[in-house]
Amino acid sequence: MLYEFKLGTNVAKTTQKINEAFGEDVVSNSTVKRWFQKFIAGIEDLDNDERGRPPLGIDDDELKKPLKRNQMYLSGILQTSWIPPVQQFIATYRR
Repeated sequence: MLYEFKLGTNVAKTTQKINEAFGEDVVSNSTVKRWFQKFIAGIEDLDNDERGRPPLGIDDDELKKPLKRNQMYLSGILQTSWIPPVQQFIATYRR
């Protein structure tokens, strides 16, 4: 894109050339336009701007507290309801 920008190629033609070279719908007019605006502003580094969601602000420790409180309770339930396979086998075939 920077090459085409420096040649004076417009956004539509640049988009067309890139898509012809690399495959249909590889780049959109709006993407090329955004890059051209950066180039016009004098920003010629080719790194993408960070985009995405803002930080959630959720504290992992706060999420873990209820799990820790219930851990002893849940492990007790699992211990009383789970029978090791060998003991289960013996109990089944001992009859």
